[in-house]
Order: sequence, then C-alpha cells, then structure tokens
Amino acid sequence: MPLCKILLAKLFAINPMGDSPKESGLTDLPENVTTFFIGENVPTKEIPAHIRERLEAKKGPKLNYAERQKKRDLRMQEINDERKRKLHEHHEKVSRLVAQKKLKKQLQDERLAKDRMNTVSLDPSAISSSHDGNTRASG
Repeated sequence: MPLCKILLAKLFAINPMGDSPKESGLTDLPENVTTFFIGENVPTKEIPAHIRERLEAKKGPKLNYAERQKKRDLRMQEINDERKRKLHEHHEKVSRLVAQKKLKKQLQDERLAKDRMNTVSLDPSAISSSHDGNTRASG
C-alpha cells in the first residue's frame, strides 16, 4: 500500500512509478488523492566520485555587501565599455563603407562621363538625341 499523509485537510500520496509486484499502483488509492511519483523501488546507483566531490566541496567565504557591490559595478563598467567599443567599431565600419561607396560612385560617374565624351566626339548626332529626352521643365 502506498505511503499516505494528510496535510492541510488534503490527502497526498507518494506512489512508486511503474509496476510493482506487491502493489497494484494507483488502483488502491481513493479518488481525492493527489499523487507524486518518485520512481521505482529499486536501489539507486552510487553518485560518481567527480560529482560527489563537487557536491561535497566547501564553498569559499561569501563576500560582504560592499565587496559584492564593487565587483558588480566593475562588471557593469566592463560590459558598458565593451558595448561602447563595439558601437564605435560599428560606426567606423559604416563610415568606411559609405566612403567606399561614394568613391565607387564617383569613379563610375567619371567613367560614364568619359564614355559620353568619347561617343560625342565620335558621333555628333548623339548630342542632340541625348539632350532631347533628358530636358525637364522647371518651375
């Protein structure tokens, strides 16, 4: 029979999960019971040594509030400095890319103007045809 306790006028039961040869499981419990499954009734393995050492190791002395506050402030300052550095690097990269794009556009415009000059010197009729469609009324 599962272990049952009455807590705060509510019936709780700890019941092994799975089938057991001695118990019929949840069929023996009344309907108003809240059950908690804690696993099979088989012996558990021993905790491995490296985990046991970590769990049993004594923790160092706890820092007082002023020292914790000082460490927290230093950590926040480092985080803020890192953010500022990354933002500065980002702005440098953006300005460098903008300058490269402007230079590329300027070189492209110069080549285009040079090509137009070459076509104009070769074909005088291109002057009148290129200016007819590109004029706009201002005003």
